[in-house]
Amino acid sequence: MCYIDIMNVSITLRSAQIIPDDLGIHLAIHHSLKPLTNPHDHDFYEIFLLVSGQVRHIANGAEEVISTNSLTFIRPEDIHYYQQVGEDDFTLMNLAFSIAMMQQITDYLGIENELEALQDSWSPTTRILQSGRTQELFDRAKHLIRLGRENRYDYELAAKVLLAEFFGELSTSVGDEIEQDMPAWILRLTKKISEPDNLREGLERLKALSHCSPEHLNRSFRQYLGESPTEYINRLRLEYVANLLISTNSDVGSIAYEAGYNNLSHFNHRFKRHYQMSPRNYRRQFQTQVVP
Repeated sequence: MCYIDIMNVSITLRSAQIIPDDLGIHLAIHHSLKPLTNPHDHDFYEIFLLVSGQVRHIANGAEEVISTNSLTFIRPEDIHYYQQVGEDDFTLMNLAFSIAMMQQITDYLGIENELEALQDSWSPTTRILQSGRTQELFDRAKHLIRLGRENRYDYELAAKVLLAEFFGELSTSVGDEIEQDMPAWILRLTKKISEPDNLREGLERLKALSHCSPEHLNRSFRQYLGESPTEYINRLRLEYVANLLISTNSDVGSIAYEAGYNNLSHFNHRFKRHYQMSPRNYRRQFQTQVVP
């Protein structure tokens, strides 16, 4: 990482120019950096997700190459811009939202402490997502753009749910207890447990694959991932289910069983608690294609 003096040459982007007053949210997908290359700050917040490729991001004088699956939170006072890396193609999803919308999401999710940590850091916070999760969020963003604003209620609801999920991803990276230099054995373990056959077996399979004591496994997951092994498995299963709901036409019961849920009532309760809607409503809201 290097530092560039951009602090005195920026312009300010205004929410009135970008974000519809009646919604408080604006979503865009970029394949060109032409509208993004001048140093600027805003009177609103941004989250951007790099779906593919690489870009160089300069923020508050610090320069860093951002890679695929990077989710970054930009605050109003951040002075930043982007540069293309070589001739490579890229896809960058940008979600801009007003200060009022930020307050609504904070109150709804109860993330005052997490937001304070995000606000206090010098550089914008970046979280690396799993590839499947990136694609799931991108598919839903494309669906949201196709939905348009003609159906205002559905658009606003879907946009707020998407924004809330972005903050769910960002908040897991906040806190002094979460280490960034993850041991290789945890990286291997998380990759293995994400395979459907292993995920279906759940916590017991995670323990067997770890080749360490339950105490060490629990301590390591909390230190490096910010959640217990049980919480990790529960979240991974729900994300797997959510992806199948929008990418297949399999019935909900079969999908739940595929993810390792043997009790449909228990599954429905967990899914609704995590996504604030039932599996069927989630599919109706976000499914982007019909599988023949």
